[in-house]
Amino acid sequence: MKRNFFWMLLLLLPALLPAQQDPQGQKFGITLSGYVKSDFMLDSRQTFAPREGHFLLWPMPIAADEFGEDLNAGWNTNFLPVQSQLSVKITAPDVCGAKVSGVLEGDFFGTTNADVNLLRLRHAYSKLNWERSEVLVGQFWHPLFNTACFPATVSFNTGAPISPFSRDPQIRASYFLGKLRFTASAVEQRDYPSYGPAGGTSTYLRNAGIPELYGEIVFSEKNNTNNTAFTSGIIFGTKTIVPRTESKMGTKTYKVNESVSSLAASAFVNLKLAPVTIKFTGAYGENLADVLSISGYAVTGVTDTLTGARTYAPTASMILWTDIHTNGPTWQGGLYAGINRNLGTTEVMANPQADMYGLGYNNKYEIAEILRIAPRLIYQQGRYRVAAELEYTRASFGTPNTAGVILRDNHGLPLKTYEVENLRLLLAAYLFF
Repeated sequence: MKRNFFWMLLLLLPALLPAQQDPQGQKFGITLSGYVKSDFMLDSRQTFAPREGHFLLWPMPIAADEFGEDLNAGWNTNFLPVQSQLSVKITAPDVCGAKVSGVLEGDFFGTTNADVNLLRLRHAYSKLNWERSEVLVGQFWHPLFNTACFPATVSFNTGAPISPFSRDPQIRASYFLGKLRFTASAVEQRDYPSYGPAGGTSTYLRNAGIPELYGEIVFSEKNNTNNTAFTSGIIFGTKTIVPRTESKMGTKTYKVNESVSSLAASAFVNLKLAPVTIKFTGAYGENLADVLSISGYAVTGVTDTLTGARTYAPTASMILWTDIHTNGPTWQGGLYAGINRNLGTTEVMANPQADMYGLGYNNKYEIAEILRIAPRLIYQQGRYRVAAELEYTRASFGTPNTAGVILRDNHGLPLKTYEVENLRLLLAAYLFF
């Protein structure tokens, strides 16, 4: 509790200090902003939703008791204000001819279920802006969470696990040429890691010796006369992780050289018209568990029976989503719809029942597909907003046999599946400042 209070003071204190001026007459500026948000949630069954049910990803599969009753069936509720956030925006004197700015932002969402209600770091970055270029250093949205085109859902999941979602430490450089923006990013992992034999940890990426690498090309055009805008672009990247650096065979330990590389690509369109905004994104990604997408990688073979050294292949996902909403100043209606389909491993598995690591795979269930439809209605008056969203999520799970084993094909996909649905009613109240 003392630690949480200290960090909250650290965020608030700069906004209370008077503006400072450097010898050249340029001022340091600090602005405090944020919102208080309270969410009420009602679900039709148990869900996989971190932070006490707040961040809904998918409905839990059927778990039958001795009489065949589904243990995960039944309504449940919660009421949480932990998404409330504080943001400190900073401006500073020019450096090397560049405008200097920064952001320090936190909320009370915690980083694990054990520390819900404690302050966590969301964004922390500095930015240098020249006339045609920009450099950002620090923690910000992952490149696959596209700030030029993302779902405007009421739910804090912002479309995950269909739409990629993650904030990561990174270095991002952009160059502006007319209506085009070219961006290159080098990304590490922190709160949203890859998965592997040791669970979820950033160690796998760090041991690869090279960060995730992404490129982005965006075209933007605005017409202030009729209040319209058009933005489109492509994002592409690569990542290499090291699942293990050592292998234990009986009582002996061997150093192994193992890695798995993956690709990701995304294309998007954001069309803003006076009455309505239409967004669309299509993506292909491999091993995207670190951006909360259903995928990962699998063991495809053993190259050395003495040391137990393995080969791996990523599993791929196909992602499609659209978000449409009206642009009224007081009332706004919207609809999010999306699908994330598991395409299986990019290479054939020598043993289809070999180990798989990622998001949506564990020793109890495996997910083949996620579908979501979520209509919403928002009312805003001044700085106060109330919103309602009905979120329907359907998950396709692998069907276990009588021994409880989910049989797979040679690309790691379940041979048989069944569907489970959840309906969430979400009500939210915001006060912006």
